[in-house]
Amino acid sequence: MIDEKEFEINSHLTLRLENGKTKIYIGGEEFLICKTAILNFPKNKVNEVETMDEIIESSEIIEGEDLEKYGITPLTEFWVHCSNLQVWAENDYNANFLETNLAFPLLKRLSEVGDIKAKRKLIDEIAHRYVYGSYNTKHYLEYEGFLNYLTMEELIVGGLNFEESSLLLDIIEYMKRLGITYDIVLSFDEDKVRHRLSPSERYLTIENGHVYVFEFDMSAESYHFFMKFSAFKGLRNLIIYLGDLEELTIDFSKVKLESIVGLEIYHQSLLEIPSKIFNIFPNLQYLKIYSSSKNSLGDAFPIISLKKLEIFEFNNCINKEILEKLLVLKKKGVKIIKSTKYSNFN
Repeated sequence: MIDEKEFEINSHLTLRLENGKTKIYIGGEEFLICKTAILNFPKNKVNEVETMDEIIESSEIIEGEDLEKYGITPLTEFWVHCSNLQVWAENDYNANFLETNLAFPLLKRLSEVGDIKAKRKLIDEIAHRYVYGSYNTKHYLEYEGFLNYLTMEELIVGGLNFEESSLLLDIIEYMKRLGITYDIVLSFDEDKVRHRLSPSERYLTIENGHVYVFEFDMSAESYHFFMKFSAFKGLRNLIIYLGDLEELTIDFSKVKLESIVGLEIYHQSLLEIPSKIFNIFPNLQYLKIYSSSKNSLGDAFPIISLKKLEIFEFNNCINKEILEKLLVLKKKGVKIIKSTKYSNFN
């Protein structure tokens, strides 16, 4: 027989060893039975991880009956779980100390039984882990409904720095007045992005505490937001829907977006895309231009100046001079893609 043990983390959270199983009790009621695993974690990755999720995702996992081969007894399991949860609690319920699928159910239940600290931390940790967590972590939070605990504004404010969150919220609020709504998604490969039901739906993704992919409607009224995009320090891919810019005199030299490597431009009404806009993106590797105008690139389109360009995709923007430049690019190793598709955005 294995002696029963009990270890109190705090007034709300207790662990008990019962019949060889470690059980977590919250508010005096059994919450779950703990599982134990040995993580065979590569030593060369020790300095690359910050969370328990990252450790688990990088490890070979050994669990179940195989644990006995390593001398892991039920009592040893019990004290390991006690130690882990005590460290988690002593560090203000920091979700980095536990795997996501344990930390967040614990926080949720603790908040429900009156743990004030857990209730406060739940919102903060959801925002932080969604903004900084791995894809699997974000998917878990979304799939299990934890994102329903906070608004998109709370997610943005709780996860991004002040400068970035302020600009993003200003854009979202401005676009809302024009009937354009934003949603944060895990990936632009999701069905709701590819098969959006309304042309007024826009999306963005967040990676490592920054806006990573962003869709933006740029017009005479909204371009002043674009001129502040340097605040988006981690922005890698930008999708622009161009409006009435042909009559504007914009000094594009006032902004330089060096972090962006992918740019997509869609437009229907412009006679010609302002050529100086491309000087803003010195590190472009991928460029896509979809247009309803056959001559929208203009004679001055500085394709040649995009020294890091690897792929150029277009559908309709062509004339003799541009064709000659495309041939030069092709000789330099740039992949040229001529598409017949055109996405219809109003």
